[in-house]
Amino acid sequence: MQALLICISMFSKIPIKNIQWGEDKGSSAAAWLPAVGAICGTATFAAAKLSRFLIGAANGISAFIMLLSVFAVCGFLHFDGLMDSADCLLSSRDREGKLRILKDSATGAFASICATLAILAYYSSFLEWVSLPPKLDILLVLIPMLSRAWAITLMFTIDPLETSTIMRYFTSGKKPVHLACVFIAASCTAVGILLLAGVWAFAAALASLFASYMLASHAKRELGGINGDIIGASIILSEILCYLAMPICQIS
Repeated sequence: MQALLICISMFSKIPIKNIQWGEDKGSSAAAWLPAVGAICGTATFAAAKLSRFLIGAANGISAFIMLLSVFAVCGFLHFDGLMDSADCLLSSRDREGKLRILKDSATGAFASICATLAILAYYSSFLEWVSLPPKLDILLVLIPMLSRAWAITLMFTIDPLETSTIMRYFTSGKKPVHLACVFIAASCTAVGILLLAGVWAFAAALASLFASYMLASHAKRELGGINGDIIGASIILSEILCYLAMPICQIS
């Protein structure tokens, strides 16, 4: 239970008191990240239902309410990772220069552009989402679970940067059972998408996971490993691609 509380405290805005942090709990806590995704997704699910009840049709207000729900529970932790990763990986500097940028707290042009595009992508997908059949709203819970389960799989399988203390904390005590748990969570959510939304939506979900894997692999080649920023960026990337794909797959 302490591992779950650590994960909720670290990766959401939900206040948790009396947490017993310990070096031996990091990997166990990381394995609970799909559960945090379920909490975040439930907030978006509730926002979609509320939008349908109060407004009744897809419009900008509905999409904005759903967009707010994403950040109300999750905060901007993963979004910050996306921005830091954009400034770093889109730079044309050598490895040492990119690592310096990754540590720099300043916001560059690449970060601003990617953040704007990400917000527009969330908003656009939610704008279409409210017009979909209500039975598909459960995907709003499954998609954040899937993105986070896959991100932890990447965290456990790709070499971390030696300077990343957060990666060291969450991976130092990893065991096969931790990887098995997150892989099972990813598989179950992917199958749920298949059963609810069909083959094309399932294929789109797998493609989004592959895109986040390519991002992490590129970061490893460029930087020598990955850190928490790269993991955050991979979560945002796969989540956005899934959100955008689901309405398209249903229309097609």
